[in-house]
Amino acid sequence: MNYHIGNIFTGGLISLLIFSNGILSKFTGDSDAVFIIHTLAFISILAVKLVTGTKIRNFPTEVYLYTGGLLSILIIFLESVTMKKIGVSFTILFLIIGQLLSSLAIDHFGLFRRQVHKFSIKKSLGLLLIFAGIIIINI
Repeated sequence: MNYHIGNIFTGGLISLLIFSNGILSKFTGDSDAVFIIHTLAFISILAVKLVTGTKIRNFPTEVYLYTGGLLSILIIFLESVTMKKIGVSFTILFLIIGQLLSSLAIDHFGLFRRQVHKFSIKKSLGLLLIFAGIIIINI
């Protein structure tokens, strides 16, 4: 599979996710929408596990490895609130900016025991072009 195409497809799914979560939260309220979304996700993965007969092999003891679930709750809650106030495209705009800045910091400083990929002039020029493009598209 071409990973670039897969990531572009996933980006489209994220826009759809933000839109649908925001609409759901208009009907149910923000915290109820987050609860419904995560309950549906739990039931869905449980069904997949039961149908395929696969088991979770081991549970890591490092607590930080489970923060993804907590972050998911926070992200979906904030995106639902934001989408209702500023729309999908601006929500995605700020989401992309946050992702770029945090991923650059993780790479540059080797946070979370990741391999270091230093920030360079080339990356900063590319980042400026991306920011300019995002801003122009959303004006």
